[in-house]
Amino acid sequence: MKKIIYFLVILVLAAAVTAQGIGQMTQAQRSQLIQENLDQVNLEDLPGALKFLLGKPKINIQVNGETYGFKITGNKIEDFIEGGLDKPHYIVYIPEEVLEEIVNSDNIVNTVETAYLEGKITIEPQTVGAKIKFWLANLFI
Repeated sequence: MKKIIYFLVILVLAAAVTAQGIGQMTQAQRSQLIQENLDQVNLEDLPGALKFLLGKPKINIQVNGETYGFKITGNKIEDFIEGGLDKPHYIVYIPEEVLEEIVNSDNIVNTVETAYLEGKITIEPQTVGAKIKFWLANLFI
C-alpha cells in the first residue's frame, strides 16, 4: 500500500507544487503554475502493478479547504481543475503546512511517508472500484 500512497501524493506534490509561497499566489497564478508543471509529468516509467492499481483515476487534493482535481489518462495527467473534479476516485487531504514541509524537504519520499504514518496526510477512496484497488494495494504492495 505504501507505494500507491506515495505515488499519489508525490505525483501531485512534486509535479504540481514546486514553487515556494504557493499559498501567497492568486488563484489564477496557482492554476497556471500547477498546469505548467503537470504538463511535464510522464507516467510511462511507472511499474505495471501501479498502473493497474491506478487505472485512470480522478484525484482531488484538498489543501486547507481548497480543492484541486487531477485526471490521469494513459501516461499523462490529462486534466487539472481548480475546485476539484466531480465524483473523484480518491480524495487526498493535506494541510498546507505539511505540503510546504514536503515541498521544502531534501527527501520528499521520507517526508511523505512520515506525514502519512503520523496521520497528517489521509487518502480516502470514494468509489467501489477505488476502495477495492486501495484494499488490494494494502494486501500486495
